Amino acid sequence: MKKILFLDHATVIGGAQLVLVSYLKYLSKEKYYKIVASSGSSDFLTEKFNVFSDKHYVIPFEKLKISSPLVIFRFILSVYSVIKIVREEKVDVICTNTEWAMYVGTLTAILTKKKLYWFVRDYLYNLTLFKLLSKYTDKMFFVSNDLKDFYYNPKNSLVVYVSSDMFERV
Repeated sequence: MKKILFLDHATVIGGAQLVLVSYLKYLSKEKYYKIVASSGSSDFLTEKFNVFSDKHYVIPFEKLKISSPLVIFRFILSVYSVIKIVREEKVDVICTNTEWAMYVGTLTAILTKKKLYWFVRDYLYNLTLFKLLSKYTDKMFFVSNDLKDFYYNPKNSLVVYVSSDMFERV
């Protein structure tokens, strides 16, 4: 059984979070042990993560785009929290669901030598960091060809339309 850790930092409910809930609900319980690490900011999402994942951790995922020297400290705290989960749960794959989770998940994957999958759903990622960090990914899932072409066309990327064939492609 493959242990998958999904990271999502969002403090509000958006499309990415609803799709993650769907993935958790429909991923095979026989093939995957599903772990979620989130900010725990939404009662609705926390309830859904608790129902559809095998384990849900609430970790300190603070806001990324704020002007404060505390951002670096908070980032390190988030990475440390995820590394603890990866080691404790013996995670096989780290999946990132949002931009902030991408940074935390990528550094964690590098430090723990785990497989890394990015789910890319919007055009708001920092292009320089995206290109720099993408060499550490094992797979990138884009929600459209246009989005994939916007960032570039890496060999390890797939277009998976929301809730369609994602389960066969993981």
